[in-house]
Amino acid sequence: MSADTLAEEIIASYNGDHRAALKSVLADSLFFQSQLHTASCLLSKGMGRGWTPAFERIPARER
Repeated sequence: MSADTLAEEIIASYNGDHRAALKSVLADSLFFQSQLHTASCLLSKGMGRGWTPAFERIPARER
């Protein structure tokens, strides 16, 4: 599913209310960031083979 299609489906699920859709997506993002932080604190370096999570993504246009 393309990002545009997904965005349209999310907005449609909020009856076209862009602000409510964005608030929901941001709340989910903050929740997942906190979960990732918790998991990274509990995951040993050996178990992750040296991998550490990135807490923010780098948008494709900035790479």
